[in-house]
Parts: sequence; C-alpha cells; structure tokens
Amino acid sequence: MPKTVFTAKTSTFREYSDGIRVGGGLNFRPAPYLHIVEWDKNVEKGIVMKKGTIVSITSDGYIVPANGGTAQAITYDSRDIEEGVIDIDLWATTQGAVETAGESTEKIAANYPIGVLQYDVFQWDMNEDPWYQIQKQIAILEDYFVMYAIDETRDDSYTYTPGMWVIPDTEGYPVPLDVSEVAITVAVDGAAGTGTLDLSDVLHQVVGRIIKVVDPTNVDMDEDFIAGLNYTIPLSGLGLVGTENGGVMPGMDATTKKGVLIQLGF
Repeated sequence: MPKTVFTAKTSTFREYSDGIRVGGGLNFRPAPYLHIVEWDKNVEKGIVMKKGTIVSITSDGYIVPANGGTAQAITYDSRDIEEGVIDIDLWATTQGAVETAGESTEKIAANYPIGVLQYDVFQWDMNEDPWYQIQKQIAILEDYFVMYAIDETRDDSYTYTPGMWVIPDTEGYPVPLDVSEVAITVAVDGAAGTGTLDLSDVLHQVVGRIIKVVDPTNVDMDEDFIAGLNYTIPLSGLGLVGTENGGVMPGMDATTKKGVLIQLGF
C-alpha cells in the first residue's frame, strides 16, 4: 500500500487568544455556488473559503466572503466544472452545475461582515453522500485576537497603523479604514451650514482594530515573534517552521515576514 505523507499547511492567519465562536445550532453552511480557491490533497476536496476570511451571510442563509459592500461576480474555472460546483447564474432557477469557465453574470450581493472563519471551509455539495459530510456545519470567530499575514501587494497598497479600524476588502481580507477617502453623500435641509452626514454603511463594515504590526525592519524578530525558530532544524520536507522557511510562523507572510495583529470585534 502506498504511504501517504501529510505535510504541514502554510497559513496566513493565526489565533492568538481565546474568545467567542458561534455556529453550533445555527446551521452555517457555505454557499454551494462558491468558486474552489484551493485543492486539499489530504482529503481530496476543494476549499472555497480560506481560514481567516471575513464572512457574511446571504438573504437565504448561506455563508459567503464579505465584500466590503461591493457586489462581486464569481470567476469559475475547470476545477469548478470537474467538481460540480453550482453556477450562481443558475442558482435561482435550476441550480445547475457550472459548465463553462469564466465570470458569472449574477453576483454575490453587497454585504456586511458577521465574523471570521476559524478554519478552511470546503465545498458544500448539496447532492453529496449524506453519510460522508466533511463539514456538516461551520463555525466563525467573533471576539478574538488574531494575526493576518501582510503580503507584498497589500504592503504596497495599505498602511497598517496601530489603532486604526479595519474593514473587509472585496475578498474578505482586513484592510485599514481610511475615512478621508470614503465617498459620502451629505443631505442639507436648506439652512446654511447644517445637514446630516451618513456614515452608517462604512461603520457597519468595521470588523476590529489594529493593535500591532509585525515588521522585520523595526522589530527584533529573534526575541519577538521568530524567537529563534529560524535556527531550528525540523524534519525535512514537511513544511514545518524552522530553517527551511526562515522561522516564519502562521500569520506571517513567507516573503515580507510581516503580519498585523488585530482585535476582532463583531
């Protein structure tokens, strides 16, 4: 019998303290029309939302990535066709599977965040064998202290500053809230200098606050977060933290070695 070698998973998200999780009895399930973003070779199953994704809930009760209040189309590929993912364009009618790769016409509606995924979420097949359900329901994090990896793209696009609020981007990743760039409509009642400033849509997107930025340019990584793990020699080939990856822990980006500590609050 061939031997299966299970390697460590690289994660760009890490929980740092206990808090509140919700899900038991709430029947949270991922929307059946979500695109497979990654394939898990260990269980031979498609992942539709990664651990740490900020999520929302649709009007019909399914969990989807939060999108910062901007409706998002879904881009399907050959893997979605192979695995029988339901096409969002057919969701309201026949609930048929994806047959052609490309961007959908229907979109995940603009939404508000309700929590953060505590683990990878697999494709939910509405017609799969009822005796084999890898995730019958899922749970989400609410009040938690966590760290997200800051990759090169986000490092160039955003300035993560301690104390700032964070909101989800269009893919459910936390980014700093810059109120100065928010488009706001002011309704004036006719009197000079008076009116109303509506920030409700913006404030409903807030998921937490930045506590600290982990950055190798201004932090002693050996004493702070790496703690000498970059000198540890693990068993080769398993993807464990140590000399093979520079001591980078879950929640830190492998290239930038940066991460952002966030106190979630929903």
